[in-house]
Amino acid sequence: MHPIRLLAKLSPKTINLNGTGHYRSVDALDWQDAAHALVGLSPEASAWAFYRFAGQDAQLCAVKNALMAYAVLFVKVGRYRMKYSTIEGLVNASIIEFTQPLCGACKGSGVNEFKSVECPVCQGHGRMLMSLRKRCKIIGIDHRSFSARHDAVCKELLRLIAQWEAEIMANVYQKMDCAQENCA
Repeated sequence: MHPIRLLAKLSPKTINLNGTGHYRSVDALDWQDAAHALVGLSPEASAWAFYRFAGQDAQLCAVKNALMAYAVLFVKVGRYRMKYSTIEGLVNASIIEFTQPLCGACKGSGVNEFKSVECPVCQGHGRMLMSLRKRCKIIGIDHRSFSARHDAVCKELLRLIAQWEAEIMANVYQKMDCAQENCA
């Protein structure tokens, strides 16, 4: 079973897709197994997993708080001068940008499969890119005032979210491997 499909079982809106006809099929894995797959994660990564994969929008507040703390620290260390509301906008833009759909040309890999170069559509990101104007509208600034410092904070936040997601997938794969070994 794919880890994302397992984590989707935590959602209260999950529909049993394995059912046939009027008989009820019993899933081999249920929400308790999915919840066990998140044991051992950092609180931030766990909140991201519940928000992103289980559809629990209440966790968005915890995700934003963690990203805000990290972004404020990053701005202080880099000695950037930014308003708190701008940092908050950068956090919101990063979350929206990370949850964009996968690129249709490269299917999320970021690489052109025939030429082994970065995808010209998504420029190697694997996701559909947001325009600068749309990103600036979310941030709450004019597109002409978007600077390299804003971009650095955005990239750092996207890197952090990607790190959380990699941590989630590694943890779920590990728990699934342990569960299969115990069954055998």
